[in-house]
Amino acid sequence: MSPPEYDLALLEARLDYSSDPNVNFVTVRVANNGSKEVTGFTLECAYANNSSEVVTEHFDITLVPGEKCDVTCSISKVGDVFMNPLTVILTGIDDGEDSYVDNNSTVARVPSQKKVLVEEFTTEKCSNCPRVARYMHEVCGEDAYKDRVIVICHHAGYYTDWLTQPCDEEIGWLYGCNSAPAVMYDRTSLPRDVMADCPETKDLRTHFDRQLALTPSVGISMTTATDENTGELIVNVSLKRESALDMTDPRLSVYLTEDNINPLIQSGDTDGTHIHQHVIRAYNSTWGDKIEWDGSDYNTTFRFAIDPTWKAEDLKAVAFINNYDPDNKANNKIDNAESCRISDDVNSIMTIDAEATVSSYYDLSGRSVAADSKGFLLKVTRNPDGTIITTKILNR
Repeated sequence: MSPPEYDLALLEARLDYSSDPNVNFVTVRVANNGSKEVTGFTLECAYANNSSEVVTEHFDITLVPGEKCDVTCSISKVGDVFMNPLTVILTGIDDGEDSYVDNNSTVARVPSQKKVLVEEFTTEKCSNCPRVARYMHEVCGEDAYKDRVIVICHHAGYYTDWLTQPCDEEIGWLYGCNSAPAVMYDRTSLPRDVMADCPETKDLRTHFDRQLALTPSVGISMTTATDENTGELIVNVSLKRESALDMTDPRLSVYLTEDNINPLIQSGDTDGTHIHQHVIRAYNSTWGDKIEWDGSDYNTTFRFAIDPTWKAEDLKAVAFINNYDPDNKANNKIDNAESCRISDDVNSIMTIDAEATVSSYYDLSGRSVAADSKGFLLKVTRNPDGTIITTKILNR
């Protein structure tokens, strides 16, 4: 039996609900099962339980018989896509009538996009750290990784410095050695039963590719806002468990990180170009908070006090799902991660709060000290325009 002249089939639709807080993106695979070429078609996206939210998109795409293509539609988020599924319908072919309607609609699946959480161990006392930091910056900027790799930096491993947080040293148990630079990938064991390595660029790509090939069990979505009364940053995190989560004690970890921080005294910065990235500014707890599932969902809110010396435009919120097992380093893996820049309303409030010049003081080892401490000190002054001036002073 010969095929009909016109028969477009919707083979599947995949919905990415976690990358944007306001929009769902639907990737639809379309196949030309007919005997004639098709030069364009129209799709309609609509939620099953909300007929008012309908999007129609036309695609000027030519498909010869037997050819397939992927197209992407976008639609505003309306409620929970698991409770209110999204349907995609083929409503027309430019060249003629579609002969079969049975393959003209499909319900979008909601697989989570896997993102890898990379933890870099670095300090200003480490002469090799600027080199690995450059590798990380270069590789994470490549198209294959720039939206799928999330980095946080622990200023520990090889001594500490003025950016060290308590969690940085506590995570050292998992890191398992006293050296830097070193990198962990989703807290996954590497060859030779180590948790971290000192990578070259090719090693980063190898580890990124391995982790990104995994299918996560949990999807993460995040939004940020500001409490206008307290000035606190509010981070809302929603989790959707889509399959069995192989964790004995699942936790949710949330961090605030800041980019583009000038070093005080960076060892190994031979050309004076090193800038600290992914610096941890705040976090909920070292090993994450316990997750209490409501069926397949978990929704929670975190509040963080904002330091006026932080640059709003360089702040990100990072969330990830990790297991916690204090008896087995290899059983602390991360399932999935997500990050987002803070919202515009947070930027505006932080700008108002940061109108004053703020100075901090450190000894020559990088430890924060009082302004009247004796001896040589480093005075770090952040001006309202975001510029930073570091001055060495002597208090007698």
